[in-house]
Amino acid sequence: MRNPTLLAAALSITALWYFVPVSRAQYCDFPPKELMRGEHREYRGPYENRVYGYSVVIPANVVGYDDVNPFYQHGFGIVVGTEQPSYVFVNGEPNSLEFATSGDAASQSLKYLHKHGNRIESSEITESHLGPLNAALLLATYTCPGMTDRYVVSSIFAVSPVGSQLYEVSLYAHESRLKRDKAVLDAVVKSWQYSPQQDDLASAFDKCRTVTPEDVADKGAPTFAAYRVPSPGAIENPRLDLKSNPTARMYRTVLRQEISQGPNFAGKYRVAVWGCGTSCAMFAVVNLSTGRVITPEGFSSTSAVYFGTEEQIVFPESQSGMGLFGFRKDSKLLAVLGDLDEDESREGAFYFVLENERLRLIHSTLVEKDCEKLREKP
Repeated sequence: MRNPTLLAAALSITALWYFVPVSRAQYCDFPPKELMRGEHREYRGPYENRVYGYSVVIPANVVGYDDVNPFYQHGFGIVVGTEQPSYVFVNGEPNSLEFATSGDAASQSLKYLHKHGNRIESSEITESHLGPLNAALLLATYTCPGMTDRYVVSSIFAVSPVGSQLYEVSLYAHESRLKRDKAVLDAVVKSWQYSPQQDDLASAFDKCRTVTPEDVADKGAPTFAAYRVPSPGAIENPRLDLKSNPTARMYRTVLRQEISQGPNFAGKYRVAVWGCGTSCAMFAVVNLSTGRVITPEGFSSTSAVYFGTEEQIVFPESQSGMGLFGFRKDSKLLAVLGDLDEDESREGAFYFVLENERLRLIHSTLVEKDCEKLREKP
């Protein structure tokens, strides 16, 4: 049986829910539409994250909402204002990319900003502090693809003293709202405290067991481009056929919430993901035209207890932003990370193609490690 308390040392779905962090997916579409939909947590006043060892105080006039990641609780988001709202993102996560300094993390964030097609008009990285930790402040002004409005991101990054954790506090705002809403960011940053736990340091076994991007790197893996499909027009009144699959009736509430958001996979399909316990996720694919619900064959869930990577790193062309799942609206390839049904012999990256309303496994990249010799004796 795996120990969930190892999350602090061995897990990573990079922030940014989905998880690259949620923040990376929100440069031009903030606050995240999923933030307050469906089931979510709300936080007011003092907030403590014991898994990642930090705490803050949420200002009295705003509420913190957890992100849409069904796997772990990294932090929360704050929606500031109603007209052209800004978004404050507070996050803690394992330093899975092994940034040596906070400046390295800030530089990588700037690269992601540019990678998503945004035009960066100005940027600056300077030294700062987050609580007692040395930090880097990234301030960038940018425009989004096809838009003329200017936006600003102000992010503070810090790495824990032993390098095991990465922290971020960010504000995304329309340029005209920056002055108004920066006060919320400043208040959160001022209250931020570092509170490491006794088990923050991973054992040699835990470090070995953590699955890194290199462990699932595979030049022979299929690509999204090889399985392109045309994108249809808008699908009005998407359907859910409760008789098509036992999962449809059992999880009809979450599936109905998902299909209302339109297609995100293979043209006319919606991939729906929901949690099934600590570091566990289930998923289904819904044909929005017929309502048919499609589930994988041979397993029902994937687990990420020892995963120190996520889909945006392993599947860089993915549009999902859902941590363990890689997919695109214009491709019928779907990739899954994790341990299938918590079976360590089926740990790795798995690639499926949607054909004839079935998910067919076409490629597997299994993790092969021998870490037992490093396990500490009781």
